Amino acid sequence: ALFDRMREIAGPDALVQVNHPRTPGMFTFGSLETETATPSKPEYWSWDFQAFELLNGGVSDLDQLRDDWFGMLDFGFIRLPSGASDSHYRYIPCGLGRTDVFVNETDVSKVSINDVTSALLAGHVVVASGTTLRATITGSGAPALPGDTVIGSTITVSAKVRSPEWIQ
Repeated sequence: ALFDRMREIAGPDALVQVNHPRTPGMFTFGSLETETATPSKPEYWSWDFQAFELLNGGVSDLDQLRDDWFGMLDFGFIRLPSGASDSHYRYIPCGLGRTDVFVNETDVSKVSINDVTSALLAGHVVVASGTTLRATITGSGAPALPGDTVIGSTITVSAKVRSPEWIQ
């Protein structure tokens, strides 16, 4: 009902994200079983969301949320992870959690909300907490982005680790 209400307000094409899924949030209230991607309390659960916060400022529940995500993927529930810099305290630095969205535009002033939404729904994101991996995978076609599937008998992988100057 909550997700329906959100779409009434934001529109039917709104991207719904579950924030704070384990601290405590829907994954905790619904008692999501990581190994089976099944909520043991279905009255507190809905699969009617596209994204969830994998990383939110601190990293206290990152291991559990990563396991949740891989459990969802194992059972075909493809949900977009996101990272946010939700810093409520001075000991959690701003900018620690973030979502890098890959759009087909280098001039940020030309990026539209549709470009971002399309990239998000395609899974063209990397969630990072300071350092981030930039990998290029090429199979029998154009280079792939995160979230893409690469098919081919031979692939080429190139990788770089990047970070802002303040990360050591």
